[in-house]
Amino acid sequence: MTSDTKALNLDQFWRWVTVHYNCIIRAGNDSCLLFDLPDLHWHLTREDGLLYVQLIRAKDLIAELAIDPTVVLYVEATPQQEEEQVIFDLVADVDGEPMSVFHFLMAHGYDEAADAQRRSWTH
Repeated sequence: MTSDTKALNLDQFWRWVTVHYNCIIRAGNDSCLLFDLPDLHWHLTREDGLLYVQLIRAKDLIAELAIDPTVVLYVEATPQQEEEQVIFDLVADVDGEPMSVFHFLMAHGYDEAADAQRRSWTH
């Protein structure tokens, strides 16, 4: 971890990102990348012990990725050079080494003081 990075626990990050779903620019893993577009919206949910990241057009599910929270050790936030964007890597132990197994590129960084009840954040 560099001095620019910040570590969060997964529950803390998940609560925050579900409030800031409109701020997601990209989400994915090694196999799949989902990109935000004007006619799509993000839906994040927890069901049957898994975290789901869904990309939806109108009422049609376009893509869905599942995250097993039991394998995620922590979330690492790293500011990007473009604007205020921050990448959040969900880090797991893969063969004894920490490795990003999922990521979110967000329009802005984590703010602990953000109103957790508000669901209308846009950028």
